[in-house]
Amino acid sequence: MSKLLKADVFIDCLTENRDTAIVVAEANPRKGSSYTQSVVGKFAYRKNEPAVLRTLETGHPSRDYKALTQENKKRYTKCSTYKK
Repeated sequence: MSKLLKADVFIDCLTENRDTAIVVAEANPRKGSSYTQSVVGKFAYRKNEPAVLRTLETGHPSRDYKALTQENKKRYTKCSTYKK
């Protein structure tokens, strides 16, 4: 997916704290990744990444939300759900 989209792709899961998700998997493009290190095991907080928590709670895609990454970089994010 990351190679096709030429973008960083993450799988996040809600934690017991409804304002926090945890990154459980990631895939990065060979060129052009926004990250210098893995963020697997790190948290995504609602105040920094509202699209992630909104999508996990509602099941609806979130597009073009401002975010502050785990590496303190400003980005616009797109989030969607994955269902088997």
